[in-house]
Amino acid sequence: MKFNLYDNGINSLITGIDFYDKYLNSDDLFNESGFRNLKLAVICIHNSVEILIKYLLSKQNDLLIYNDLSNKSLLEVLSLHNEMKAKTPLHNIVNSRDIYIKTITYNEAISRFKVFYSIKEIDMLTLELINNFRNKITHFGIYREIDFYEVIGAVNNTIEFIVSTLYPIFSVDKCEYYDVYDVCNKASEILEFGRYQEHEYWSAFYSFEFEYLDDIITKYTTDTETRDFLYQRDLSITRERDIGYQDIVSLIVFGNTEDFFMKIYSVNYPGLNITLLKDDNEMVIACLDHYYNLTHEGNKKIYESKKPFNITDDELNFKSLVNQKKFIERDYDFKTVKSLLTRKINEAYSGSRNIS
Repeated sequence: MKFNLYDNGINSLITGIDFYDKYLNSDDLFNESGFRNLKLAVICIHNSVEILIKYLLSKQNDLLIYNDLSNKSLLEVLSLHNEMKAKTPLHNIVNSRDIYIKTITYNEAISRFKVFYSIKEIDMLTLELINNFRNKITHFGIYREIDFYEVIGAVNNTIEFIVSTLYPIFSVDKCEYYDVYDVCNKASEILEFGRYQEHEYWSAFYSFEFEYLDDIITKYTTDTETRDFLYQRDLSITRERDIGYQDIVSLIVFGNTEDFFMKIYSVNYPGLNITLLKDDNEMVIACLDHYYNLTHEGNKKIYESKKPFNITDDELNFKSLVNQKKFIERDYDFKTVKSLLTRKINEAYSGSRNIS
């Protein structure tokens, strides 16, 4: 049986998805069996990305996947390939001979791939992260329970990259890559459950941080000054919390007699360990860095938007936003959040009256 570059990549993907499925459905995700399945899932899915990307590079030019173009063995095979005017890809001929020719590294493959194909910055971060975890999990293992969640997130994001970025490239030629649909369809199904587990573990690990936010929101709705502020504007307020796998807290303000409604709610991003507070226009008004706050008890911070802004998931990079100075760092306590919420409610209320 012959296995070419593409077949090898698809085989690694199938194997990785199978191990990931076993991991997600195991009774104990943190025992030796769970670690083994997760480890093999990471290794195989990482390997599939590397091989499939190298295969796509070879479709652009056979030589793009090789490290040293002055390698004597490579030049001899290339010469033979040209003499034969072979339609067979160069890498198939290399693979059929008893020689070893080094291909480019994973990182170099990603770098070259980006030149020929459209790839988002967040996908570049995903591919870097799965590579880091592959190295860590292969050589050192997993030490902290939170690492399991982070590895799951990296696997989920990598599967999503395969499905959303690589699959469309292969699906152009459904005759040649007839098997890619079934593989990616199964990957999508497993990804859905993987996302659920990712949020579950993340919410559990940072449960104290979610309770802290909910306590502040709850206190705000019963605060005397807040009640007076709302009474003067004939407004009412309520708080809702969806303790599902995403753990969303919402603050809802509505008019008692006038037609007024506004909502401020939390949106969680496990892969970045942050929660954004948004208004009902999906504008970001604040950001919480849970890892920082968890490790700096007594000195928690909230990042208030200098000016509310809209951002897509693809553009979201907390460090980048901080570097762009879109936020003002403030102490994360009831006084700060109360001031922020009251100001936003007042702005929305005043704006609604001006319109009417």
